[in-house]
Amino acid sequence: MKVAAHQPHFLPWAPYFRKIEAADVFVILGDVQFRKNYYQNRCRIYNPEGVSVWLTVPVNHRFGQKINEVQISDPKWFDNIDGKLNAYYRGCNYFNQIWTEDLREVCAGSEKSLHILNVRTLMDIMSILKMYDTQVLTDAEFTGTSTNPTQRLVDICTDLHATEYLSGPGGRNYLELERFEKAGIKVTYLEGPGEDVSIMDSLFRCGPEATMERIQRKDTV
Repeated sequence: MKVAAHQPHFLPWAPYFRKIEAADVFVILGDVQFRKNYYQNRCRIYNPEGVSVWLTVPVNHRFGQKINEVQISDPKWFDNIDGKLNAYYRGCNYFNQIWTEDLREVCAGSEKSLHILNVRTLMDIMSILKMYDTQVLTDAEFTGTSTNPTQRLVDICTDLHATEYLSGPGGRNYLELERFEKAGIKVTYLEGPGEDVSIMDSLFRCGPEATMERIQRKDTV
């Protein structure tokens, strides 16, 4: 069994979904430290001039706070993001097919929890892409895991009876491979095009089928 894990991001980029698609089980890591000015509460899109700009969910947070504790600070945040997406993408062929009332309600109805917002929108996008083969869990479903970041992943993999852990290329900089080796779990690094623009850009412009083809163009080493 192949397992992958990642922090919940806001409207993530294609490589995020590439990681999900490659796994049998994908675990959302919400019980880890929130990273300020990163992709957990924002994403990049293109404006009409072709320049990448940020879409940001404003949050209240304190240093050391976990992602699943972070609260959205502005109740009108969705109006701002909805307005930008309409202004930048309404003329795209697939805009109305993707930015449906259901998806808009998922965004607007996530109360104040950034974690809930990211999980709900992730599941909706996976449904749009027909990514039904990967089981998605949250780390709240695992108990007794280590506080050591690598050992925590090993514990999750062990609980799931995983034989392989799928990491992004950045894992080379921080994973303690000996912990996986001791547990008899293979680590595979997923490689692919470096992209940091939200998957929404491709969905609006190209549609679900073409976007899924992009996601599936991946290499492993």
